[in-house]
Amino acid sequence: MSDNFFNVNFTMLKMSGIWIPDPKSSLIVKILYWAYNFWWIGYSCLFFCPSELVYFATTLSNLEDLVKNVNMGMTHFLANIKVCLWFYYRKEIMGIIETLGAYGRRYESYGDFDNEKILRKAKKFKDIFSVLFLNFAMFTSISSCLICFYSTVKLDVPKGGRIELKLPYFSYIPWDYRSSKILFSIAIWYQFFPVFNYAYIIVGFDTLYTAILGYVSAQLDIIQGAFSTIRPRCMVRLGLELPESILTDPPELMNEMNKEMNKIVDHLQVLLDICIRLEEIYSYVILAQVMISLIVFCTCIFLVSLLPMFSLNFAAEMIYMIAIECQLLIYCVFGNKVTLSSSNIPNSIYNGDWYSSNISFKRSMLITMSRMQRPIYFTIGKFTPLTLSTFVTISRASYSFFAVLKNSDL
Repeated sequence: MSDNFFNVNFTMLKMSGIWIPDPKSSLIVKILYWAYNFWWIGYSCLFFCPSELVYFATTLSNLEDLVKNVNMGMTHFLANIKVCLWFYYRKEIMGIIETLGAYGRRYESYGDFDNEKILRKAKKFKDIFSVLFLNFAMFTSISSCLICFYSTVKLDVPKGGRIELKLPYFSYIPWDYRSSKILFSIAIWYQFFPVFNYAYIIVGFDTLYTAILGYVSAQLDIIQGAFSTIRPRCMVRLGLELPESILTDPPELMNEMNKEMNKIVDHLQVLLDICIRLEEIYSYVILAQVMISLIVFCTCIFLVSLLPMFSLNFAAEMIYMIAIECQLLIYCVFGNKVTLSSSNIPNSIYNGDWYSSNISFKRSMLITMSRMQRPIYFTIGKFTPLTLSTFVTISRASYSFFAVLKNSDL
């Protein structure tokens, strides 16, 4: 199960055009991969996003247009940064994933403790969030473009007249798209494809990070079960049957339990090192994402407040707003899961059958319990922990900013 834990996330990255082909692939496959990557990265990241940023100057006179342009422009600009980070840290991120996979199946099942069951549950939970986020992201681009295309088809344009509708997004179009319905429709789909590809880029990058957090959380849960079942698993391994009232375990059992304790502690230390490195790689890009999400969410509320309820444009803005909230939510949900899983480790150590163990084993227990009294926290730019309470705080702050914007004289 751990071997395909990331298959959904890898598929998203492949679809987005930022995946690197396997060195073992044939030359034809590599050429097709690179051609696909070059097309989508060139179209989306190197042309469309800069054309959005350049268009800022033309929307300065209209607050509603400026807000919408800034919303999408900042989102896509940050996506470009994520693409750069992915290529820069790709080997290290894939190395982390391989390391986690190597530690996924280290312990025998006993009673309710089952490695594979824990991983399956974590994968299902992670996949639901990943696919849900992708659907909202895709619906954002699909709904906006379909609504505009529908309005264009219904529009009655006199001969020689010009199209006065607004395109779904603000960007440079290299032809006179207002001269006919056909050219305007082409411009709509010209904007649709890079924005649709950005959905895969953003979701692929974000959910790969949260999937790694989900995998770390699952392995922390596995460590909890390994600690709490350490003595009975060692007894089964040695084929021993001892009375429950025994005061001191036999030497062969104690040696096996000490070896098992060292193996679990080694696993835990690997996870702690991985968490430190993940924090270094992702902390500041998460800070940028949270700041942009804060702005985008409050401005989305502002745009929604200007539109008639139950209109098509109102629905499109609501979908985009939900997608932004979903993006921030998955960061906080999986960061919170790691924190909760790590905080439960001291209790799982104490709940193990350690009463008849020797001093060396008990000393290892106390050292590990003392270390894990401080749970693992992922942070937003080293400022605040990535937890569900932080998500609630950010959502409240977004609404407060919206209230200020709504009550201003702009």
